[in-house]
Amino acid sequence: MFDELSERYGDSLRFARCNVDQNPRCAKRFEIMSIPTLVLLDPAGREVDRIIGLPSRRRLERFLEGVLASSGDE
Repeated sequence: MFDELSERYGDSLRFARCNVDQNPRCAKRFEIMSIPTLVLLDPAGREVDRIIGLPSRRRLERFLEGVLASSGDE
């Protein structure tokens, strides 16, 4: 699902994946306590939202559409 959504929204949003087992500094930096965790950052790298757990595809698409709508980048 991640790859499909990154392909669909990749022109407007940047997607990145971090394996916290292989990169514990990433987990520490973003205070990831459960996986999966989706962290939304603004262009300056500040966290603006977070989803913990595996959301349904529909919920994740609504979330991403909301992000784009709030940024005026539809």
